[in-house]
Amino acid sequence: MATVINRLTVTGDAEEFERILGKITEYMSAQPGFLGHTLYRSRRNPKVYVEIAHWASAEQHRAAMQGDGFRSQVKLLGAHAVPEPDVFVEVESSGRHADGDSGKAESQGGPVAEPVTR
Repeated sequence: MATVINRLTVTGDAEEFERILGKITEYMSAQPGFLGHTLYRSRRNPKVYVEIAHWASAEQHRAAMQGDGFRSQVKLLGAHAVPEPDVFVEVESSGRHADGDSGKAESQGGPVAEPVTR
């Protein structure tokens, strides 16, 4: 499995950024190997987003990025945000979800980031 983590800093219109990113997600979710994704927005700096996507393999992710449905939208996205993507492999995982704990990171009295819902 490959995990793609992309920090995106919005430099333009946030609504247009989310709309274009939604089109990219729609395209990517139909590609072979796509397992799922979550988009987070920072509470401290609402111009900063983090997208975490899971793929069956890095090769399938690379292949999906070659399609016109991805490339054309990424060009549009560049007018609204600066992306910093990278592919990661899991080193360690832990959590306490079984007892009802949400597992959200806490900082200064509240979650640092929360999923963005469209």
